[in-house]
Amino acid sequence: MKLSSQIDSTRAAANRNLYLAYEELIQLPEDLGYKTVFEPGTREEHHQITRPIIASVNHLQQNGHMKNIIYSDGSPTTVELTNKSINYRYNDFFQISYVLCGKIVYHIRDAQVTVEEGGVLLIDDNTYYCEDITLSEGTIINISVSVPVINEIFLTYENEDTLQGFLHRSFIKEKGKQNMLYFFPKKPEESLIISNLISDILFEIKDKKRGFEYICKGYLVRLMDNIASEYEYSYTREEKDFFRKYLFDEVKNYIFQNYQNIQIQDLIDHFHYQRNYFNRLIKDFTGMTYSDYLIEVRILHAKHLLETTRSNIDEIMMEVGYNNKGFFYNSFKERVGLSPAGFRKSLKQEDQA
Repeated sequence: MKLSSQIDSTRAAANRNLYLAYEELIQLPEDLGYKTVFEPGTREEHHQITRPIIASVNHLQQNGHMKNIIYSDGSPTTVELTNKSINYRYNDFFQISYVLCGKIVYHIRDAQVTVEEGGVLLIDDNTYYCEDITLSEGTIINISVSVPVINEIFLTYENEDTLQGFLHRSFIKEKGKQNMLYFFPKKPEESLIISNLISDILFEIKDKKRGFEYICKGYLVRLMDNIASEYEYSYTREEKDFFRKYLFDEVKNYIFQNYQNIQIQDLIDHFHYQRNYFNRLIKDFTGMTYSDYLIEVRILHAKHLLETTRSNIDEIMMEVGYNNKGFFYNSFKERVGLSPAGFRKSLKQEDQA
């Protein structure tokens, strides 16, 4: 059964069908899983969740109609709003919003973001935003996750590379900066993977069986991993520059750790980018091709070994990844201006002086 059909088949109990204005909703005394508080001295709304993980499905229509199904305690609650607008707010939780069908328009401060079907929006707990009902027509599934839980999930990426590490840095290490990141599928079939994981999480929360929160954490790790690896990220110029620098630093570290036997295919397999991309990336930051940069790194390590060890030159040559003595000697002299033996001799002369 398709996810949309599963959602449509969801029925709330008669006493859990609410039809009211937005202002009434945020003042309800009942615990629906969400609650609203106001910043002292202002009318800024802060939405909070009262469970570690909850979910909701929002149906938005351009005629101003909005219907929510909230899953928080095993029994869904349906909320239909009479308003044609939603207030800006902050969340005290991390939100994953998946557009199941149609398109949804968001406002973040003065910017506008349109998320198409299959797209995913990640919203942190420092973002001031709202949905625009009058410009939207579609269905969103929101997975709301408490900050301690999402921190635990992102910390599994602390030593990961590329976009996983970028996400970790964006949402955990750079707190205080508004983050709303939009991802879209590279290929239509990749949206199905995300849809299935969202479905698994949604119905674990709906059924609320013993241990469901642990199961949801596992699904969330898989979900974030698939978003990072199978989806494209819609960058701002500033974010694109930041990510390229972050990626170059990761590639540089990987080369320094594996310089003896590394091949460019290792970079392709590890970081999942094409060969030409690495040449462009390294060229942009060093002025060298991948091959020239690798030689530079190997010669740098050879100089270090010549300076700090008593190993003979042939041993050092092998240690830094060379089997061809002539190529090693030529590469070393080209970059240092001296042969390996001449370089070591010059170090001794400096010490004697």
